[in-house]
Formats: sequence, structure tokens, C-alpha cells
Amino acid sequence: VFALRNAGHTACIFTLQAEFKEQLTRSSPEMPSTLAHMIAALHASVISCIIVNPLDVITTRVFVQRVQPRLRADGAGAAVSLTWRYGALECLVKTVSTDGLAGLYRGLGSSICRIVPHTIVTFTIMELLRSALHQGSATRLSASRSFDFERTLHRAHGSGAAGVSPAMATSDPSTPGPTLSASL
Repeated sequence: VFALRNAGHTACIFTLQAEFKEQLTRSSPEMPSTLAHMIAALHASVISCIIVNPLDVITTRVFVQRVQPRLRADGAGAAVSLTWRYGALECLVKTVSTDGLAGLYRGLGSSICRIVPHTIVTFTIMELLRSALHQGSATRLSASRSFDFERTLHRAHGSGAAGVSPAMATSDPSTPGPTLSASL
């Protein structure tokens, strides 16, 4: 049940956040990107909490139930083993029969207060880092294409430009390219 809850929660948040972000950027192109990510994460996490909360209630109730000892067949002596009173499906039926469907949403407010800020911060930072890394890699890529170290060094070797004196720049045929040697 716990693995199902985590997988469902993560799938809901990622899917809904991407969809909400797309709708926001399409409907309000003037909205700052960071704000769009924050609003999309807010909506996605609230909806995910609503969807996943029944699993949280059932999981919590199954884990905190009292364990009943099973006694030996003759009824005397110490417990032979421990048994759970009920499983997840029985817990679901018992919760709905005693508390109604509202019982499956106990603790929803605290779940929202815990998960929404975390999700907003996580997705906002993730999108800011993605944007910064994308811009940084594009800058490095264009810089590497426009800067030819070997040609610049050869120019510096002949003219003493770019802070490299002709005495410091040497071209050794045994090395793959020009090298700088510091002569003191």
C-alpha cells in the first residue's frame, strides 16, 4: 500500500504540474515563468493530496492498529504468534462503514500544509536550475565554437598580444598543440 501511495502521489504531481504549467504559459504568456511554475506546483500538489489521502488514511490505520496475540490451542501460556486485526481492504470497508467517505479524508488539511509548500519549492528550484543549466550549456557551447585556442595562441606567438609573450608561447611538434612554458 505504501509503495502504491508513493508511486501514485509522484505520478500525479509530475503529470499535473507539467499539464498546469503548459496551460498557464499558453493562457497567460505575460506571466513570469517562475510564478507559472509555482502556481502549477500548487494546483498539482493539492489535487494529488486529494487523490492520495484515502491511501494515507488506510495505510496509517493499518500500521497503528493493535496487534492481537494468538494463543496456543489449549489457551494457556504465552502467545505463539501475533496477528494483524485487519488488512488494507478490511480497513477501507470498516472506515467507510463507520465514518463514511469523509473518513477517508481525515488529515487532508495537514497533508496539504505539509506537501504543498514542499512541492512548490521543489518544482520552482528544479525549473530555475533547469533554466540556468540550459542557458549555461548554450553559452558554453557557443563560446567553444567561437573561441579557437590554437589560432589565438598562434596569433599571440607572433604578436605578443593577449598577455602571452612570444618567449612564453612555444610550439613543440611532439605535443598535440601549442603549449605555454613559463620561463623564469
